Amino acid sequence: MNSNRGFTLVELMVVIGVAAIGITLAVPSFRNIIERKAAGGAAEAAYEQLQLAKSQAVKRSKPILVDFNVNGTDWAIGFTDKLAGCNAEDSSGANTCTVDFDNDMGTADSFLMRIQGSDYKNITMSQQVAFANPVALTGGCTTAPAGTACFDFVRGLARTGEFDFDSANYKLRVQVTMLGNINVCVPAGEKKIPGYNDC
Repeated sequence: MNSNRGFTLVELMVVIGVAAIGITLAVPSFRNIIERKAAGGAAEAAYEQLQLAKSQAVKRSKPILVDFNVNGTDWAIGFTDKLAGCNAEDSSGANTCTVDFDNDMGTADSFLMRIQGSDYKNITMSQQVAFANPVALTGGCTTAPAGTACFDFVRGLARTGEFDFDSANYKLRVQVTMLGNINVCVPAGEKKIPGYNDC
């Protein structure tokens, strides 16, 4: 009696067929998870950039300006303590988004403060509400370049505005309110993403 019995060809084909069906059913689910994570990662990075800008305005008693450069998937967000503003797309030169952390403009210790869309595959950024001055806003933010976000240290207020971060199937919105609050939410009619409330 031979006890070394292996699989027959039919048994092997059945196992391969069942495995193929399982993989086929799992792939779309993995794609959705990856897509949701990418959209969430981009929106959370924007949120963190805005929170850091806001905290720097309070800490330094100085307005902080935030530039949103919309350009498909090649977007950028950066902030600066220069009242003339900055260009988040510029990585070197006079218009870069830098902050001089010791407030001494004569030294070369300014740090580049930006995030780029190229770090978030297939995520586009679009402007929904242009940044504008609320009536109560005073100080350096009132003279800041048009279209930039600005956090004013005097009253803790900010220019209001909204940007969306889109993948093929998901969308998250980053909002800045007049009181300087920053929210990440799912716009009305869009697919739900766990962990985010509706706008």
